[in-house]
Amino acid sequence: QDLFALIDGDRQATGVVMDHGATSRETIYELDYRDWIVEWPAPHALTFTTKASGEVNGTGYVYDLLEKDFFNVIKGVPGLTMRANADATEVLVSESIDDWTLESFLVDVATREERNFPVDTLPEKCVWSQQDIDIVYCAVPELIPVALYPDAWYQNKVSFQDAIWRINTATRRTTVIEDFRDRRVDIDAINLVLDEQEEWLYFVDKKTGYLWGKLVD
Repeated sequence: QDLFALIDGDRQATGVVMDHGATSRETIYELDYRDWIVEWPAPHALTFTTKASGEVNGTGYVYDLLEKDFFNVIKGVPGLTMRANADATEVLVSESIDDWTLESFLVDVATREERNFPVDTLPEKCVWSQQDIDIVYCAVPELIPVALYPDAWYQNKVSFQDAIWRINTATRRTTVIEDFRDRRVDIDAINLVLDEQEEWLYFVDKKTGYLWGKLVD
């Protein structure tokens, strides 16, 4: 399994792919700015997103490792955070709206066309299925307090009471698979991970640091 490293210089950042033993390395791109959030959602693709603030317009890119092509997917979005599906053909995006709430939507990577997402949440509260590129599991707030997003949530000035949803982005079918109010607990879920068989969803409660698991299959 290869590794990716983003090496910050004085004013630039250099993206490097290395093999696991770090015996070989390949520079794939030099970026004009530092402080990128990098994810590797698909074997052939990396995503690059500027660090988010509702006071700053964010930009998101995809780097195709096969074509060696670095291209813009979305730009000019305040509070931009994003997370790509398992083949990097679509990204889930959140946007800060007028310094008081957030909205979620989907962007087609190839065409840059935007379409609605059935719920509003932060992409970092979601995990895409590796078995079905149209399925994403998200922790969705029951209520989004008035605040500047994602800043207020990052800074723990606000927290959410979530339910766990399964969403099919092709059919737009949504299923609430866990409503924590039934358990009389208040969960603000982060770091969602599916096991290899995608039978279990694991996540951490941001408020307590406790690890939770939910049978989803």
